[in-house]
Amino acid sequence: MTKSKASTVESFNYSVVSRHDKQLSQIFFTSPICEVYEYDSAAGSWNKKDCKGTLFLYSRITHDEYPYAALVLNRQSNDDFKMGITPWALSDKTSIHKMEVELNDSLLVIHAGPEEIYGLWLFSEDDRRTCLSMIEWCLSKGSNS
Repeated sequence: MTKSKASTVESFNYSVVSRHDKQLSQIFFTSPICEVYEYDSAAGSWNKKDCKGTLFLYSRITHDEYPYAALVLNRQSNDDFKMGITPWALSDKTSIHKMEVELNDSLLVIHAGPEEIYGLWLFSEDDRRTCLSMIEWCLSKGSNS
């Protein structure tokens, strides 16, 4: 992709994501094909949500409990998937659940709360590893400043 085309794509992505989150600061990771799952702890199984689209990881202007976020722009309906990412340093100072992330086979598993466990399936294996590293980086930071 040429530098001019890449810049146009980045500008377009920024414009689209900023409509979903007015606090958008910088997009630092995208993956074009992501499917969202939710873990049902009572049944002990994964349920595929009606959400498939492009995944964006980004920093937010605000310095509240979610200085980072993940957004899947759903191609199948208007129900997008959005999840704030709270760094461990903030979790330790507040009552916010300490998030955990792991790669389990082909699913990126995010423990967002006591009963909130999500799975992100990314088509690209390389994207799975990169996304895991990016979320781990967000969790290890104190804030996005």
